[in-house]
Amino acid sequence: PGDVSVDGMYTAPTSITTDNTIAVIMATDRVGSSDSAEITIYDRLTADPPSTTVPIGTVSVELDVDISGGIGEVTVVSQTLEANAAGIYDRVLSYTPVVAGKDYVELGDEYGSISVVTVTVFNPDVISIDPTSAIVVAGETVEFTVHCSVGDFSVSLDDDDAGLIETAGTTVTFTASEHLSEVTEVTITATTDDEASSANATVYIVIGEDPGPLNVSPSNVELNTEGRVTLTVSGGIVPYFFELASGGGELMEDPDGITAVFTAPDQPGITRVRVYDRTGDFVVAQIRVKKN
Repeated sequence: PGDVSVDGMYTAPTSITTDNTIAVIMATDRVGSSDSAEITIYDRLTADPPSTTVPIGTVSVELDVDISGGIGEVTVVSQTLEANAAGIYDRVLSYTPVVAGKDYVELGDEYGSISVVTVTVFNPDVISIDPTSAIVVAGETVEFTVHCSVGDFSVSLDDDDAGLIETAGTTVTFTASEHLSEVTEVTITATTDDEASSANATVYIVIGEDPGPLNVSPSNVELNTEGRVTLTVSGGIVPYFFELASGGGELMEDPDGITAVFTAPDQPGITRVRVYDRTGDFVVAQIRVKKN
């Protein structure tokens, strides 16, 4: 299944069946020597929605996140707020929100595919805005929720030309201006009436079409030692930033700002590359390195 170009670029099919999940690519040189590569095709490991919010507490809760795709058992690979124990049983994500903050929980399947769930843990006794960042197309709207049990609050923008805000209870609706000519960053601030505390959320206004979620491709690949692969990023908000999160190898970012070439080390192992966008969100590409 799928297609391969004359220069070796393979494109997977848009859908698969249980009997059609392996592609074999054969390369043959001028004198008849040949080698092959086996490609496993699968539905991408996905968490929907990719972000959720819970109040602080000491009791484990089941997050309303649907985990689909991937291969085999899914486990928690890492998380930013390690005190908030996260675990998966039968693809149900349980979470103990003992520490407030923004937690990036990396989920991985048996094949090495990774999906990131962002969990925002808020303290009801301290004013906060959910989400803390959002992307919206010029002329369209996006909603935020203000968590505030300490009294009334007011909401303001740091750039009135960027859009308008309306408040209905704890829901804040931001409408981006239609007359912007470039990506614009605006801050929404919610402040308690006694001005004792405040919280911010950042809105990134884009021109044209919604860029979609941040994505890196390939997100899961196997290389021989000292082999190379080009990682390509899409979605989210540029600029992008590539980082070796774990493992060996070298990364060389291309001047185009959306690709980077990874060169595997001379020893086998597993490398995880994180790719961040302007909002601070990230996705992960996992690279398994084997001996030639």
